[in-house]
Amino acid sequence: MTRLVLLSGWAIDARVFAPLAPHWSQGWDVHAIDWPGMGTKSSSPLADPGSISQLAEAMSPELLPDQDTSVVWVGWSLGALQAAALARVMGPPDALVLIGMGPTFCHPAGVSQQALADFNSAFHRDPDRAVEHFLRWQLSAEPEPRPSLASLKALLRPQAQADHATLAQGLSTLAQEDIHDVFLKPPCPTATLCGHDDPLMAPAVRHAADERIAASGHCPMLSQPQRLVEAVERQAQRLLAHRQSTGHGYPRQTSRPERDQPNPREAAWQC
Repeated sequence: MTRLVLLSGWAIDARVFAPLAPHWSQGWDVHAIDWPGMGTKSSSPLADPGSISQLAEAMSPELLPDQDTSVVWVGWSLGALQAAALARVMGPPDALVLIGMGPTFCHPAGVSQQALADFNSAFHRDPDRAVEHFLRWQLSAEPEPRPSLASLKALLRPQAQADHATLAQGLSTLAQEDIHDVFLKPPCPTATLCGHDDPLMAPAVRHAADERIAASGHCPMLSQPQRLVEAVERQAQRLLAHRQSTGHGYPRQTSRPERDQPNPREAAWQC
């Protein structure tokens, strides 16, 4: 049985993956886990939230369990960035699926560095208000944003008080982490997925993904859970088959996508 480890994004804990539960096929051992300092379980924040070695030590029992089974990491949004970074220091899983993330989070045609810096300032002024604004905005491209927001808030009850230092470090990671190396020379078979209309990603980055989820934005687990599960299973099976047949990582496109025009929706980051 293949172990799938689901890794959530900024300011949202592992409960966001609950809508996927009814749709997994047999043969997958699915674990949605929380980052240190996040979620309702007793997961203490790291002494240094910016330490990748501390993060690796805290996450290793779940990410690389000591058992004879294939392991696929499925990272969404910030979780995709952190999964790729952890693959460098822990050694990679058998396969890696990145959802809603390109080589960097910031892009002039997606979320610019200035827009993220402005949001970071808003977060430091009023963290709770900034998180609430972010939850609404990332759902803006779902087919039904308001019902999706209501569903998300229901999933996250009772509300877990995320560690503010952990959230601040997450914004720093979004601003600084660069995983171009994972795209150009993947440490293990790697695939990218995204919502067809993800507002956090530049159009060229979305178009370069291995698979796009129809009728969804940044949160396909809320708007299209069955389609997302089918895509994750399809890509994981493909990647594991490739690894078994070749013994090395999946070669990815090395050309740069076309430069897009600045994103007119960027103003939505302001709060």
